[in-house]
Amino acid sequence: MRNELLTLKGLLKENNVEATEGVIEEILSDIKSTETQKYTPNNVLNYVLTEKINLATEKNITVSIDSFLPEKFSLNNNIIAVVFGNLLDNAIEGCDKITEGTKTIDIKIKFHEKRLYIEISNTFNPVFVNSNFKSNKKNRKNHGFGLKSVKQIVKENSGILDIRTVKDRFCVHIILWDLE
Repeated sequence: MRNELLTLKGLLKENNVEATEGVIEEILSDIKSTETQKYTPNNVLNYVLTEKINLATEKNITVSIDSFLPEKFSLNNNIIAVVFGNLLDNAIEGCDKITEGTKTIDIKIKFHEKRLYIEISNTFNPVFVNSNFKSNKKNRKNHGFGLKSVKQIVKENSGILDIRTVKDRFCVHIILWDLE
């Protein structure tokens, strides 16, 4: 945003009204396309979900979301960033490696009796996932931190993490306790 404002300032100093209007229209277009959807009562989570769903949609991935959270629900931003950010990035990447068939991501988020239930599943190509769910990327030293970070958050919150494959789906289930 700062760079865009500097550009606008420079164009205005040159009295280039037409180019200034063009930059403003571009900014307004970007703002409209990234309008945050309301999937949950948590605004930060909504922002992350909106961004990731938009990214998936750009890659022709169909995303479904089923969310049942209380109206006054708050969630630690670290949990949102690490758990949802990493798992959705992984799901998008997993779908992106599919060359045939449909690409889908299903997101389920529920809160019941002081427990947060998260389930993210996606279609995937089994060739790219090994039995330990470790990165198959060529440069492994710089990859694989996302799932480790998710495991750490789950551990810190005395939660349960279950990762498995079922047919053509990669599934991650998480339960976190006492988040009220």
